[in-house]
Amino acid sequence: MNIKIKYATFLLVALIGLTYSCSRVEDDSFFTEGGSVLFYENIENGFFDLGDLDNTFIAFDVDAGGDPISEVIITKTFSGAAGTFGPIEHVTGPLGNYNISLVDAISGFDFTPDDLAVGDAFTFTSTSGTATRDIVIPASCTSELAGTYAFETTNYFCDDAGPLTGMVTLTGSGGIYTIDDWSFGTYPQCYGGVAASWGGLMLNDLCNTISIVGSDSYGDAWTYTINEVSGADLTITYENTYGEFGTTVLTRADGTDWPPLKN
Repeated sequence: MNIKIKYATFLLVALIGLTYSCSRVEDDSFFTEGGSVLFYENIENGFFDLGDLDNTFIAFDVDAGGDPISEVIITKTFSGAAGTFGPIEHVTGPLGNYNISLVDAISGFDFTPDDLAVGDAFTFTSTSGTATRDIVIPASCTSELAGTYAFETTNYFCDDAGPLTGMVTLTGSGGIYTIDDWSFGTYPQCYGGVAASWGGLMLNDLCNTISIVGSDSYGDAWTYTINEVSGADLTITYENTYGEFGTTVLTRADGTDWPPLKN
């Protein structure tokens, strides 16, 4: 039986990362002549979610003040990792609500949704006569993994007691999380208690891609591999450079689905 003492040390880890959870929309251009003004309101979502390419959309109302306006032309441009494209005319219509899916947004441009990266941006320009207004919609991601989950761990490094069950808590926001038991019950079983300190281990979620940075208090690096995402159940295998390992199913207590996490 392996014996490994995990004792408390205090590590200071400088994490420099780019994670996004955007809900702000930049409104960077305003010009009007002839007594009319265009503006946006009732903005919904505010960014294209790279974690849900098939369903993500944005919506907004184009409204006007001053002299009456009956027709608006909306053009679009794109700038990002795939290059700079546009402007091209997107739609011509009346004042009111516009719902734009990501498929609609890239239509006419020479790239696919898979080419998008965090920080890329679409600019939609509404024009009526000499009145114009821009709205900038970035490509970004949400991350909402914080919570307490039930676990069942099997096939672990000192597997002499069958499945282990319990609860584990992920704490954090903005795509960076800590876990109160990175071993999902195997340390209490194999060593007689949870580690006094997990050192500088941090779990990153960038657009549903999971990675672990830092090392534990013993200097070991860890890896979580996503095996399966099935509704409220998430199956992962963990291992570290010391040779510890295990397979765990994490279950959401409220029955909601996990996002489509991957490595």
